[in-house]
Amino acid sequence: MIQCWNEHDLYRQVDPGLSFNRAMALADMARRLGAVPILVSAAPVFALNPAGERWRQLNLVATREAARVGTPMLDLDTLWGTGERPNGFQPSYRLSDENGPNDAAQVVAATALASLLEAVLEG
Repeated sequence: MIQCWNEHDLYRQVDPGLSFNRAMALADMARRLGAVPILVSAAPVFALNPAGERWRQLNLVATREAARVGTPMLDLDTLWGTGERPNGFQPSYRLSDENGPNDAAQVVAATALASLLEAVLEG
């Protein structure tokens, strides 16, 4: 599993494209070693931070494109998000501070990951 970007990259001023390129280099190395990389999208953590949301969206577009062309992806933005712009956590999935997933969100992600792993193993 390779996380393509997270909120700490914004605070360290790491460009979303650079984060994505590093993730793809790691995915390529995993493939060369016979592994199947699974990309993990950025979670919907910046509903209250427009600058952060712009950076997150740039990386999310690139990650979804990689998934569209064949790299498996666990899309936390879709699983946990409201689907709005800016996207934020669904109320039933966010911690009380609104900055992270709660236990229910983790269960949803684990269930989605289990299905994704089954598909990878069957494929």
